[in-house]
Amino acid sequence: MEEVRSRMGNRPIRINSWYRDPASNKAAGGAIYSRHMAGDAVDFVVVGIHAYNVYAELNRWWGSRGGLASSSIFTHIDSRGYYARWSYGY
Repeated sequence: MEEVRSRMGNRPIRINSWYRDPASNKAAGGAIYSRHMAGDAVDFVVVGIHAYNVYAELNRWWGSRGGLASSSIFTHIDSRGYYARWSYGY
């Protein structure tokens, strides 16, 4: 996340969700195999930058290291080890 912060101009990052145990993941509506349960996924907000712009800035840089997704209110990043992209639809 320090690399993300650096790429985003060293702006503060607010973490919405990082590690989730299975019960917390289920309560949050997370996917059955959510990377949050492995501890390598973060949902976050970069203060002062819209989530769509955060996604656009990180997309090419993150490449095939893992997942990247956007909603209108946060960005998701994970280190699953292969390319994955999606939108939450809101």
